[in-house]
Amino acid sequence: MPASASAKRAAPNPRDWLAAEAAPQQAGATIQWRKRKKRLSALPVILVGAAGCLVVVGAIWAAQQITQALKALSQEQAAAAVPSPQPSPDPSQPTWLPDAALHAQLGDEGGIQQYRLRLPRQFEPFPVRQPAWLPKGSSYYAASWLEAPERRALIVASVTKHANAQPADDNLEAALERFYDRLQRNVRATRFAKGASETGFLAGEPFIKASFSGRMRFDEDLPRVDRSGQVLIHLEENSEVAIYFLCNADVDRDFYRRLEASLLTLRTSGR
Repeated sequence: MPASASAKRAAPNPRDWLAAEAAPQQAGATIQWRKRKKRLSALPVILVGAAGCLVVVGAIWAAQQITQALKALSQEQAAAAVPSPQPSPDPSQPTWLPDAALHAQLGDEGGIQQYRLRLPRQFEPFPVRQPAWLPKGSSYYAASWLEAPERRALIVASVTKHANAQPADDNLEAALERFYDRLQRNVRATRFAKGASETGFLAGEPFIKASFSGRMRFDEDLPRVDRSGQVLIHLEENSEVAIYFLCNADVDRDFYRRLEASLLTLRTSGR
């Protein structure tokens, strides 16, 4: 073989140079692509995790909003349940309303004639006897409720309609004294004591409210024990409305306050 031919075959090819230079670049590109591929394959996991976090945060936020909304609704319902104060003809006298928290602890309404009131939940109807003091020609309507089964307290609502209209000079103070006289005659109260009294407005009508105490029996089947009570009295044309409670003197303060709240729910059926 001629020497010139051998030298010609041994001469380097420029394409081989290009291929040799391109090989490291392709290897680098492959490595970068693999890294990108790994990052891209991890992206769904990251997105799923982020979405899960957003769901948890959203659920917590929604729960907080629901809790706040329910709390606000409960407060609004408790406030709405209490009767709205009626405008007082005499701003110097109080307008009585039951405490909202105590009002929410009362049960269903009971009533007599056109008057209604909310009762403590543990109270049940109790028969009323015709009073011995009823004036001739007058009518007496009453309902009462006794705490069961403890029988520590009694609530009475009565409407007495007199044959003739009340005297022109009659007033709430005089009606209160008549109530005290009737109460003492009927229950033969001893150690009877009259407490504080005040006039004010309940459901837009003038009432007198007073407290009293003594050793009393409000039914033949019940013992004569020391009792405390409150009364509300209202005059209406020829009618005298009285609602009162009697309870054992040793009852706890919360129970006594529920009895007070019950009296302050008195209203006419049209209101």
